[in-house]
Amino acid sequence: MLVYLLISSALTGVIGDPAFPRWPDQFTQNFTDHNRWPLGWYATESTFFYDWPNKLLRIDRANGRYDRYCGTNGIYQFKDTQCTQLVVDGNRYLYYHEKKDCCVCCSEKDGCGIVKPDWMTGSEFLGNVTYDKIRAYEWDQKGLQHNYYYETAEKDPKDRTTLEIFMSPNEKQVFNKQRAKSVPADIFQLPEECTNKKACSVFSACKLVKN
Repeated sequence: MLVYLLISSALTGVIGDPAFPRWPDQFTQNFTDHNRWPLGWYATESTFFYDWPNKLLRIDRANGRYDRYCGTNGIYQFKDTQCTQLVVDGNRYLYYHEKKDCCVCCSEKDGCGIVKPDWMTGSEFLGNVTYDKIRAYEWDQKGLQHNYYYETAEKDPKDRTTLEIFMSPNEKQVFNKQRAKSVPADIFQLPEECTNKKACSVFSACKLVKN
């Protein structure tokens, strides 16, 4: 279990807040995705591939059943199966490896494209914390819900490493402390099953975000 300990932030107003978080333009990082459902929390091992210059994103989940997009897509809410989200050319696709099934979920015009590296700009700095025995910064970016963000405490935002994103109250992404500032070649190549002609289920979360 992760342990959080708030430490002295009384001097924050005196010395000034740190610079807002900013992701590297490219990175690869493993994380454990925790999702809350009516019967409890469910976790799955996952990997995040991010390429801002080329506007590409890939998120692999060993089990997509409890993800807000992968797991609300028709029959897949009843199946434990690997799922990948791919953002290519502004479209977000859901690909189910074992079934070789793919659908287009939504697009950047719907607000579900790739997030900008500085998406935390304007967030509230909550203070210095000890996160799993590491000195860290805690932030809150308010949107439809509170998005609590924990990162290592280097001065330069690009030198910091994401530790956790908690999209309160339903999803918590706990990141591996090792991060590569690169992405594997061809990792964003769309499977042949993925085209923009096949939409995801009308009963999925994809439908809810479409304009």
